[in-house]
Amino acid sequence: MEEEKNGLELLFKGVTVEMTWEKYDEAFESRGPAPLDGRWEDISKIATNDIKINILVTVPDLEGMELGLKLEIGEEKNDDYAVLFIENHIKTVAPTILEERDGGNLSNEESLNIEILKNNSYHCISIEKHMHSNIPPKPLTLHVGSINQNRPIDIKTDSFTMRI
Repeated sequence: MEEEKNGLELLFKGVTVEMTWEKYDEAFESRGPAPLDGRWEDISKIATNDIKINILVTVPDLEGMELGLKLEIGEEKNDDYAVLFIENHIKTVAPTILEERDGGNLSNEESLNIEILKNNSYHCISIEKHMHSNIPPKPLTLHVGSINQNRPIDIKTDSFTMRI
């Protein structure tokens, strides 16, 4: 119940999270049809376990704010658990964009693309990750924390999970 309340409070503060995945084959993207057994076939018909994860976090442009993101796969109690990245962003009154906070950022992922854009009165953090789908599926969880620097005790957190 407390998690649902925090999630609603994030939403009421203007923070939104969109998580999607789609089948992806990098080989098809770069080559198109491929020769198989002496004939050309569309490589997209071949079964693949590659997927592309798309995450979009949108936050309002406040005068002073901090935003923390942590993406993990698996469950902490299992051996297959891993933290894919941790990023902290800050915006003070002077700069107009969210900036990566010094220290505390972790990313060992080469197939991870993170982009921060400002769109009118919102900041958009776009995260793209290529990976293999899992059998059985594992949870992919994005933890989001937001702090309004005008009210530092007003910390809002929530987790968003999908199975891949």
